[in-house]
Amino acid sequence: MTEHQINAQSVALVAELTACSLYQEERARRWKGVAVIALTLCAVFALLCLSGCLTAAKIGQWQRAVYGWSMDASASRPCQVASAEASAYLAKANRTLAEAGKLTDMASDSQAKQLVTSAALACGKVVP
Repeated sequence: MTEHQINAQSVALVAELTACSLYQEERARRWKGVAVIALTLCAVFALLCLSGCLTAAKIGQWQRAVYGWSMDASASRPCQVASAEASAYLAKANRTLAEAGKLTDMASDSQAKQLVTSAALACGKVVP
């Protein structure tokens, strides 16, 4: 084998290795893109699933609001009663949430939202 043939063979091997390397890099980039899309879809799905659920954040926010409304010095009797009902429901919901074992155990926020809205109307406030 001549030196020219060895050089040509070396160039061909380097070109082949470079092509394989570029293919593998492109393939890795594509899989990373697929992974990012999959994770994004999972996050969006989780948010959609939790949007109508009574989460700890909602319970805390609403509990602080109804407590503040009922403790206001100018709170009317209907305001205090509606706030107490909402507060009792939220406290029970908080205990239930603490005992929830899986995502499907979470309660809907519709009843809590209705009670908090009633308290807000009775107190002349806006639901947070």
